[in-house]
Amino acid sequence: AASAFSSVTGGINREWTLLITADLTETVASYFGNTFGSNGKLIIKPAPSTQPTVTFTVPAAPPGIYGNIVFGVSDGNLPTAANDRPSDGNYVIDGSNTPGGTTRDLTFQIPPTHNDPVLRVVRVWGDTKNMVIKNLRVLNYDNVGSGHCIGIANGITQDATLPRKVDGLIIENCLLVAQSGGHNSFGVDFSNTANGSLPAGVSSQNIQVRNCEIYAKQRGIFVGATDCLVQGNDISVTSGTGTAITYAGVFLWTNNTTPSGTAVVRENVVKMALVPATSAGQGGFGILVDSTMNGTDCEVVNNVVKDWYFSSASAVDLLYRGISVGTGGSNVRIEHNSLKCDANATAVNGATRGRVAGIALPVGVAAAKTHAVHNNIVVMGNPGTFATCVFYATSSGGTLRSEGNNLVRNGSPYTGIAGTTDYSTL
Repeated sequence: AASAFSSVTGGINREWTLLITADLTETVASYFGNTFGSNGKLIIKPAPSTQPTVTFTVPAAPPGIYGNIVFGVSDGNLPTAANDRPSDGNYVIDGSNTPGGTTRDLTFQIPPTHNDPVLRVVRVWGDTKNMVIKNLRVLNYDNVGSGHCIGIANGITQDATLPRKVDGLIIENCLLVAQSGGHNSFGVDFSNTANGSLPAGVSSQNIQVRNCEIYAKQRGIFVGATDCLVQGNDISVTSGTGTAITYAGVFLWTNNTTPSGTAVVRENVVKMALVPATSAGQGGFGILVDSTMNGTDCEVVNNVVKDWYFSSASAVDLLYRGISVGTGGSNVRIEHNSLKCDANATAVNGATRGRVAGIALPVGVAAAKTHAVHNNIVVMGNPGTFATCVFYATSSGGTLRSEGNNLVRNGSPYTGIAGTTDYSTL
């Protein structure tokens, strides 16, 4: 079906609906890419009253954009004018078998017997704008590699080096299970280097991951964009095996030096059920907004982070933060979150100030910016020397407001640390 769709001459000028009527096994990757007229669209759905499973066992990775089912390019060759196919609002995967439904009736999977060389079950490439993926079950049990469920792929075309970035992608009400045999398995994966490197100053916009159920070995949602929304997801980071990597429920990584927009993380439940890190400086984050998002404003509101477990047999100087926002040059609002950070104290020693905190602002707020930390509940256990409910780096000329928070030291040495000053009480 993918080959027939992508080879239609004259483009897609009407709505196509691809109904999957029964279980399938695909041994060749599916590439969907074509031009679209004003009425053109592709909808992939299960047929009424069916609950089919599509199993992918692709044997080898192509030279170009790889994945088991790929949108935005018509084949697996390097993206050029010959196969790169921009679109805007023309692709929908709807896993419900009823019109307008919310049931998850369609499954895409990598079976545990397969060593998947293309690493992502679904991948969206380049200038694929405003695609919708909803009500889908995506299971990646790749038996060897570090397989992900849904991947966002940015980069450049091979011939003209044109920047290509995904905008407006909506991932909604999906079940994402990333439990591959490798260490690095994400529910949602993101890359600016899928082919070449997306030029600095160009970034994805308006990426949304909403109301999904995610089980990941290393990271639940890993996304970079100037505007993004991560809302209403239930995320479990579990079954991790890598000891020299960092784990996160939500990880907002980079705006690619495009200091604009707002990143919103709200109403999520994050469970950090297994963090096996044993290397100092690695560890776990419930919600992490990296310093590479600097200049993008940030709102982290009404989230729950809980169920921490570190498996190290001896105490290590690990990172252990419920919420960490490292964007000093952004306006930041952290409000109405509930964090229970009471993991076993034997695995984390808190030897470095600022590494262990319920809420951390590790970069000082810049001039003309405001960081507001209001009305949060933080329960902090006692994992070592400098464990603290909140950690605030020394201001760089901006405004820090911390008010109305309920900070509970469950044996922890400090209620707060500001710069290099430690406070047993505030």
